Amino acid sequence: MMSRTKKETAIEYQHDASDYCVGLVIIFCYFLITAMMIKGVIQHRSSCLLPFFCLQLFDFFITCLTAVGLMSYYPDFDYEDSAKFPYNQEFMHWKDRLPVSKWDIDNQWFVFIALVLFLAIMIIKAYCIACIWACYKYIAAQEIDDHMQSTSPYDTEALLPKPPCYDDAIKIPVDKPPAYQA
Repeated sequence: MMSRTKKETAIEYQHDASDYCVGLVIIFCYFLITAMMIKGVIQHRSSCLLPFFCLQLFDFFITCLTAVGLMSYYPDFDYEDSAKFPYNQEFMHWKDRLPVSKWDIDNQWFVFIALVLFLAIMIIKAYCIACIWACYKYIAAQEIDDHMQSTSPYDTEALLPKPPCYDDAIKIPVDKPPAYQA
């Protein structure tokens, strides 16, 4: 085994620290968007729900792409021989640490169970997205209704001109249509 120099260790530490910083920024932004969504629901402002809705859609599609990639490449990819895969030794033995490993589940059954769990998670995510969209539509409809009531405080039928009474309407001369010419 090769011994690592201080420079290599410092570069690895710096890379890990930058990963943690990016992760903290992402978590902070996620918390901020979630707080904005809660504020929008409480104050009935539909524009505050859209960032959270977009974030959930993005998360849904990224999860789908990740799962499709893992399900399609997992059986054929040899992780132990890959130099490109980081922490390959730790990854290869993650299935052994699960309580399922005691029952000696076949690889195909394991992939099937993982697929069912993934589908359940995706159904829950889709349901949450649908709830957020329904909440957005409800709040937007309330905003439009409030706007319509605030801009026209008068009855709109009262602003329309009244039709003449029947006696006056009969007295109005009616022009004959022009004669038909061939």
